Amino acid sequence: MMQAQELSFSTALNPCLSNPKWPHFAKPLNPKLPLRKSPTHFPRPFKPLCLQSQKPLPFVRKNPGSPRNFPLPPSAGRSKKTPTTGRIEGGAELRRQAKRNARRKSQKLAESLFYRLKNPHKNHADNFSEDELQMIGLGYDRMVRFMSKDDPNLKHPYDWYKYGEFGPYSWRGVVLGDPIRGRLSDECATIIGSVRDHEEWEKIEQHEMAVDFGKRLREMNKDVGFQNFWVFVRHPKWRLSDLPWQQWTLASEVVLEAGNQRLDKWNLMGRLGNKTRALITQCAAWMRPDIIYVKRPVYQCRFEPQVEFFKALLPLVDPETENDYLFELEDDEGRVELCTYFGGLCKIVSVSPKAFVDDVVKKYEKLSDEKKSKCLEFLLTNHPVPLLHPYTKEWKTKLEEMELG
Repeated sequence: MMQAQELSFSTALNPCLSNPKWPHFAKPLNPKLPLRKSPTHFPRPFKPLCLQSQKPLPFVRKNPGSPRNFPLPPSAGRSKKTPTTGRIEGGAELRRQAKRNARRKSQKLAESLFYRLKNPHKNHADNFSEDELQMIGLGYDRMVRFMSKDDPNLKHPYDWYKYGEFGPYSWRGVVLGDPIRGRLSDECATIIGSVRDHEEWEKIEQHEMAVDFGKRLREMNKDVGFQNFWVFVRHPKWRLSDLPWQQWTLASEVVLEAGNQRLDKWNLMGRLGNKTRALITQCAAWMRPDIIYVKRPVYQCRFEPQVEFFKALLPLVDPETENDYLFELEDDEGRVELCTYFGGLCKIVSVSPKAFVDDVVKKYEKLSDEKKSKCLEFLLTNHPVPLLHPYTKEWKTKLEEMELG
C-alpha cells in the first residue's frame, strides 16, 4: 500500500516562529481567505505559512529577556553606523579646504597627458623598472616633454631641447594611462629593442660618422696636402660678458684637400658642399641641442686651423724643453705659483704629471663647468697662438701681415 507523501515544508527548513519571543512574526495569513484542500485523498493538517528571511537568524543568547535577542528593525535613510572613512570630521572651513585640495589633485591628474604608476611599495605587481618603462614608451625621454626648462628632474639642461617640441623625437606619440603588468593568462607581446635608449643610438651614429670620416680621409690624395680645421659653433645671441671659450663650443673637425692654398677661415663655410654642411650641422646638434632644436634654428660657426696651433704647442709639452716655458697658476686659495704647461693642467684636474693622457681626459670630463672654464682659460691664454680671438679689423690686418710675411 502506498503511503501518503507529506507535502508540507520541513520544520527544519521552515521553522515556525510561533515562539512567544516573536509574537509579531507568528501571525497566519488572512483568515478570511478560503482554504484549498489537498489534491490527494488524504487530509493533511493545516500549518500556517511563516515569513522567513534569507539571512540566518540572530544568535539567541542565554538571557531570553534581553532586548538584543530581538531582530533589528529596518531603518531607512542614512546608515546609523559610526563613520569610519569618507566623512571629514571638523569645521565647515576645514571640510571645504579638504574638498578643494581633492578637486585640485583630480584636476591635475586629469589634465596631465603623461602619467605612469609610481608606487613606493617595491612588492607591488605593477612596479616597473626604468628600462621597462623606457621600452614601453614611458621612460625619461617621454617625461621631459611635459617638464619645464628649470625642472629639477632634468638630468641635463640640453635634454629639454633634445626631447622637446622641436627635437628629433617630437614625432613620437604619447602613451596615456598607467602600465599594468600582464599575467600568465593574458595575451602579452614581447618588445625587443635594438638599443637601450636614444643616448646609445646617438653614440652609434657618432661612431658610424667617425668610420665614414676615416674612410673618406683614406680616399683623399695625400700628395696634394691636407689642411685641418676645428669647427666651433655658438648661439647668435651670445653675451659680451662671456669669455671666448664660454661662447664657442667645439663641434667637429674638417679636413680639406687644399695643399698650401691660402684659405680664409671666415668664409670657409660657404665654400663647402651641402653634404659637408649637413654633417657639421648634425655635429652641432649633438654638441649644442639648445641651438639647433628650437623653432628657428640659427647658429654661427668659425673655422680654426690646427697646423699653427700644434706647431706652437710642441715645445710646451716636450719633456726636454717644457721647463723653459713656465706660467703662473693661481690656486683656489689665491696663491700664485710657477708651473709648466702640462703641469698646470694636471694641477687643475688633480692628476699626477706622470699620469697617462687618457687619465687626464677622464678627469677633465668629470670636472664642473667652473673648473672646465678655468682649465681652458689656462690653456688658451698661455698658448702663443690665440685660438678663439675676436674677429675685428685689427685682427684681420694682423693676420694678413703674418701671412704675407
